[in-house]
Amino acid sequence: NYAFEIHKGHWIARRARRSAEFRGTMRYCSPSVHEKKEQGRKDDLWSLIYLLIEMHCGLPWQRERNKEQLEIKKMNISDKDLLCHFPEELHPVVSHLRNLNCYNRPDYSMIHKCFLKLIKRLHVSFDDRYDWESDLEVQYVLKHRKKRPEYEHAEEFFASDPIKVNGPPPTGINMHKIFTAEDLEEMLINNSPLLKAKAQHTQAKQ
Repeated sequence: NYAFEIHKGHWIARRARRSAEFRGTMRYCSPSVHEKKEQGRKDDLWSLIYLLIEMHCGLPWQRERNKEQLEIKKMNISDKDLLCHFPEELHPVVSHLRNLNCYNRPDYSMIHKCFLKLIKRLHVSFDDRYDWESDLEVQYVLKHRKKRPEYEHAEEFFASDPIKVNGPPPTGINMHKIFTAEDLEEMLINNSPLLKAKAQHTQAKQ
């Protein structure tokens, strides 16, 4: 996790590592991953943008098989060339991501509005079928659903910020003074699916 809850409703960011080893897929990972910098919420959005570009018009490095050459192309391409065939409504998202560090909270409301502008221009709706769906399948789903999906009106969700982490942890903070050894062990377990599964298995035996 990128943050810890030190008191109920009060969160602080996990301090960034000086160097983070490569983790991810070369084609889609964020620029920060190539630079071995700590990752944050912005990095998932970078991967989303790369995936959307690939599906819409293809990535400039899509056919590159040499990892070093792929990285060079990816890290040196200008936003103008990267986005030349990408919908203009989504261009501000990339500019925004360029200005974020690993601690910053992305402006999800702005990003959401960019997608809504694109939806409006293309005259599409959430009810439109996907390429792999038949008209009958869509008609069946629309007929039998009991209410409209919540994601159609997600403005409040994207504007909310319950964790309120937008910067580094306070200077000089000592995690061992804030948490007991048991607290730190519990946090480690909860942040690791494998350790969490082992702990649950042990409790079940008891």
